[in-house]
Amino acid sequence: MSDTPRFAAAGAALLRVPAAPVARAAHTTAYDEDDAALLRETLRDPLLREALEVSSDSLTGILGRVEDGRPVEAAKRRRAVMATTRYLLRMSGRPTPFGLLAGVAPASFGESAKVRLGRAHTKGVRPDAGWLNALLTDWERDPRVRRRLRVVANDLCVVRGDRLVLPYVRRGGADSGKGAKELSVRHSEPVRLAMEWAARPIPYAELLDRLKTAFPRVSEQVVETMTGQLVERDVLLTDLRPPLSTADPLAYVLERVAAVDGLEEAARLREIGAALARYAACPPGEGRPVWGSAVAAMR
Repeated sequence: MSDTPRFAAAGAALLRVPAAPVARAAHTTAYDEDDAALLRETLRDPLLREALEVSSDSLTGILGRVEDGRPVEAAKRRRAVMATTRYLLRMSGRPTPFGLLAGVAPASFGESAKVRLGRAHTKGVRPDAGWLNALLTDWERDPRVRRRLRVVANDLCVVRGDRLVLPYVRRGGADSGKGAKELSVRHSEPVRLAMEWAARPIPYAELLDRLKTAFPRVSEQVVETMTGQLVERDVLLTDLRPPLSTADPLAYVLERVAAVDGLEEAARLREIGAALARYAACPPGEGRPVWGSAVAAMR
């Protein structure tokens, strides 16, 4: 049996730390049942106030009414107290990153433990993946956008009889039905050739040209519709969607659509990217107004 170890430490680690000290949540055990007073006292902490605004839009609305002295139903006020307390407890005792409730930093291994927490903390700001995916799904339906992209065959697809089956559905296809776990298309000769030619990334426009040449009697509109449906159903994957390792998803997307003429949403996406960058530049606890502007731009 070999003495060579199967695994070796890479020498790098990540340290996760709650954003507030444990003592920050001590006063939550002395609750005197004055909901509004407790909320106002708790929200004097600018970091906590901003963290709550980033974490929960619904809670933010109630907290704003309490801060302004406007009436809030007792039941809603009570729920706001409980929610605020839970967030504060998480912020002072749970290191799992979520919004501004915790942070992460690179670490290394040594003979003894040593940690120094500085003050020049920075924010990592990214758009919500669900929000961005919904936008990209709409863009992938636009022939102008598709013609500027590269596509590749989804290697999850398998041939089953005369059908090409995709066993995992990221989003509902035109005929898949909500909640479908797989979809299939007829494994016709055009579909077979499209998958063969897209075995490696290929410009979408080039794939269209090849299919039109291979089937000269078929109208261009029919070829465009068929190929577009393969994209919409994830049988063909585009390079419009940013990889998970991309540091700036919006910049990645904007680079892909830079050559598309008349895409008004691209200008809006650039404005959103600038708003998120402005928010990221604000020190934690000082970004509420900028955060509100960024969220409004994304709606």
